[in-house]
Amino acid sequence: MLWRFLIISYLCNHTPSAMIKRITTEAAALILLLLLWSADASAQQYHYKLNFSLSAEDFADTITISVDQGRVYVPVTIGEHTYRFMLDTGAGMGGVYTDTRINGMKPIGHITSHDANGRSHTTQVVSLPPLQLGNLTVRDYHVNVIDRPPGAKNADGIVGFDIFNKGLLGKIDVRQKHLILTDRKTLFRNEPGYASRYRLNRHVPHVTISPFEGFNENVRFDTGDREFYSISHKAFEHASQSVDRRLLDTQIEGRTFGCLRISHYGAETNDEVVALCLSGLQWGNFRFSKVRALTTQGNSTIGAALLAYGSVIINPFRRRLIFQPFDGGNGAVVGNNLPDIYYIPDHGRAAVGLVWEYSEAYQRGFRQGDIIERINNTPINDFRQFLAYPFIIGQSYTYTVRDKWGHTKQVRLTK
Repeated sequence: MLWRFLIISYLCNHTPSAMIKRITTEAAALILLLLLWSADASAQQYHYKLNFSLSAEDFADTITISVDQGRVYVPVTIGEHTYRFMLDTGAGMGGVYTDTRINGMKPIGHITSHDANGRSHTTQVVSLPPLQLGNLTVRDYHVNVIDRPPGAKNADGIVGFDIFNKGLLGKIDVRQKHLILTDRKTLFRNEPGYASRYRLNRHVPHVTISPFEGFNENVRFDTGDREFYSISHKAFEHASQSVDRRLLDTQIEGRTFGCLRISHYGAETNDEVVALCLSGLQWGNFRFSKVRALTTQGNSTIGAALLAYGSVIINPFRRRLIFQPFDGGNGAVVGNNLPDIYYIPDHGRAAVGLVWEYSEAYQRGFRQGDIIERINNTPINDFRQFLAYPFIIGQSYTYTVRDKWGHTKQVRLTK
């Protein structure tokens, strides 16, 4: 108990005698311990910073990108190795996955981060060694260390929106498969497009769009989300109270209960899900028609699927996102289809998060909450194993599942 003796000695030597009479030695030791703990915790808490440095000024660089399931990936070179980082405008800062091996990372502290479902988690922050992004060298780039989310098996980390908050303009063009980065404020000034002003919320851009006539909402522009558009259930309820109900009802294709969105810290909670086919979704003066979307428990987002219809310019100086349609005009028909069944991780296992009652999957026997135990003769022990299963489109598979009451059944379904 030497530590207690030292603490008490310090208090006795530095506290007035009148105060000593009012504080017991045990209480004094506890108070000082709490102060010491608080100071240590404060020193470890990391706050959002843009202290990283860029190697060039007055430059414009074109970087070749790859596109996988709508998401954009950029090559990042650190030392002698080239890594594949996802360009995620929905992330306030960059990230590396816990199983990504990068030599020379320096621990900085911890930060409380939030995922797309609003869940928060404390993660470690590290400083990366100098990294090469095209011809640009970025030094002292701070990133979260996060678990690898499902579906991110071909990526090593994330470049977040902080690269633009630092003062870089960007143009994402998946048709040409390139990303233009520049610090020249006027480089894209004369380019045509449909501008939408954005504001920062948790350091990521939110734009105002109109999913229903007479109803506007702020949504996150999130290239880390594969979907075209997702509307929060809260926003949908607000729209139900403020727009023509008969017109809204014509755009509802179904209702059920379940959960479907998977973010860094797990799946969303179970609740009502509404399937919509929007007659028009307005981005400034540009109109997307026949947009299928689902309500979610997290925030509304417009995601990476937008990039299939045009390039996007990010201008942090004017806080503008400019959409440039590939095919010109002032509108586009999306006509996307949504899956009949959604799978989520449930305590590590692959589970049915949502299945539409009108679907073949439901008619064959799938129900919300079913746990996938086998596919054909292959045991499925966790969600990642399920995602990695080598399905072939058009082939039939026999699923052995355990329902929420513990009963086992077999369901045969064509992929």
